[in-house]
Amino acid sequence: MNDYLYHYHDLQAVEHLYRVASGLDSLVKGEDQILAQIKKQFQEYKEENFTDSYLNQLCLEAIKVGKLVRTKTKINERAVSVSYAAVELARDIFGNLDGEKVMILGAGKTVELTLKNLLNYGVKGILVANRTYCNGQKLADKYEGEVIRWEKFKERVEEVDIIIASTAAPHTVLHQEDLFEAVTKKHGPMFLIDIAVPRDIDQEVEKLPGVHLYNIDDLKNVINKNLNLRENEVGKAEAIIQEEKYNFQRWLLERRCVPLIKEMRADARCIKEKEVKRALHLLQNSELEASEIIQ
Repeated sequence: MNDYLYHYHDLQAVEHLYRVASGLDSLVKGEDQILAQIKKQFQEYKEENFTDSYLNQLCLEAIKVGKLVRTKTKINERAVSVSYAAVELARDIFGNLDGEKVMILGAGKTVELTLKNLLNYGVKGILVANRTYCNGQKLADKYEGEVIRWEKFKERVEEVDIIIASTAAPHTVLHQEDLFEAVTKKHGPMFLIDIAVPRDIDQEVEKLPGVHLYNIDDLKNVINKNLNLRENEVGKAEAIIQEEKYNFQRWLLERRCVPLIKEMRADARCIKEKEVKRALHLLQNSELEASEIIQ
């Protein structure tokens, strides 16, 4: 088991949790899911009374550090997945995606994730074409789009600004002549994302004016570049973690003084009560003035 487990003590344990919460120990630096998982797990343990004041404070600080690292660095910025990279390229071309219309060729998981991310950035109209009509229907219904027959999709390309292709076809399904008329009618750019292997869109289409074609290799290049940018932010993140680690150490030291402070307060309370009793007794039985007794 020693080959699969590790353990940390004291500030090493604190630093490890802070690194995990910040996404530094993740395969993809800065990813956000791990922080959400820590929040969820902490909440569940807290509800079951599995944590004490020390662990409560440590988990709260770890969540705070995770947010701080993502706020003060760029470690979670830029796309590191195929679906997000596609959106990033689309935004580079169109700027604002509000109101842009998209056509989906295929109905697989990757193309759905890409569609979902595009919708998050304002894409409105959706056309879905799939060789298996019922699968296309399901995807269209899920995102309030329109399903079209596979044999009819080339007649509708002039209506859209973005085409995402990810079919299982053994050959290309969209060619230069399929887009020529659409391009001549459009007044803006057309963005094509081919994430199929083998490719769905003929490379010749990018010779058409205003057409921007990106394939899976282009998206991977974007991802690799962005991963390098995240790696460059690791040093900043580690500096924040070191500072916050010692802040937690100070809290621990202060916390250890609590019993002594409580004891001193109890002693002071006891002394006060004795002096009050003595003063009351003197006031009742002594000929001294009240001011003299209080002094």
